[in-house]
Amino acid sequence: MDPGLKISIIIPTLNRAGFLKEAVDSALAQTYPGLEVIVADNASADNTPAVAAGYINNPRFRYFRNDSNIGMVPNWRKALLEYSSGDWFLILSDDDFLIDPDYIKDAVALIREFPEVVLVYANGYKKTADGDFALDLPFDRVQSGKKIFLTRNNLGQQDFMLCNVLFNKTLALKLKAFSNDHNIACDSELFLKMCLTGDVGFIKKAVSVYRAHENNLIYNYSRDPDILLNHADWFARPYEMAAESGFFTAPELAAWRKRVVLTEAGNIYKRILIYHKSAFFRLTRILIKKSGISPAEFAHINLAILSHWRSKLFAMLRSPFARAGG
Repeated sequence: MDPGLKISIIIPTLNRAGFLKEAVDSALAQTYPGLEVIVADNASADNTPAVAAGYINNPRFRYFRNDSNIGMVPNWRKALLEYSSGDWFLILSDDDFLIDPDYIKDAVALIREFPEVVLVYANGYKKTADGDFALDLPFDRVQSGKKIFLTRNNLGQQDFMLCNVLFNKTLALKLKAFSNDHNIACDSELFLKMCLTGDVGFIKKAVSVYRAHENNLIYNYSRDPDILLNHADWFARPYEMAAESGFFTAPELAAWRKRVVLTEAGNIYKRILIYHKSAFFRLTRILIKKSGISPAEFAHINLAILSHWRSKLFAMLRSPFARAGG
């Protein structure tokens, strides 16, 4: 194993002191020696600085604090560009944690064995208010990234968990990682783009826990039009890269476009209809442009949404309660 290969675990945080200690402890518990753990505090107003102070004597730990809240994505970018010194990096959200202390060691061993690997990830657990579920992905230890790209939105509830994805830093910077301040799904964009550039390492063990709760930013983006519209970058930009690459057949690209681009653009369009009626036409035009949707494709999306809502309305009218009231 190359003792010079350095790994950065970046923990961006904002007002989650109650979760932060578990995340930091899980990162510092990693057995791989060439590791730095960076907490990037986006001007928390709680006792986050006090939590961080408890690790100040650990030589693998570094703490940085912004004077003001600069936004989630700029905080990630700043941590990556200005604070991290690793050859590879992992973004561990402040409310997630690692459960396998050998994960980084195993991932580095895989990278050393297969130099064409551009990212490594693993199975894990998703913790929700309704219970936990295990991510059990069907991939080999080393898999063509292009094959993984083609499976997007076709694997059930989750395609990957950011809290265990190890990215090659040089390649991530070349791909302009986290460059759009308003794209809060920039991790998915980077994941998909990197899949198009080489092989992917996969460790079948469950190595992390991802907490899904009502305070996750990804579940609360609908009311901000800038964040809502820029959400399209995570699927539109990788699709453009895939189409330009020449790696895929026309049927493969068409199936991906229908399953991912049109479906996800439709989800954004529904949120425009619900939350932004007064700016409907302006925001819809921007969405169509950002997503690269043709007029015919947009008409199909519109028809599918209206048909779905009509079916829901009819179901409500046919319910026992509605009949009793009639």
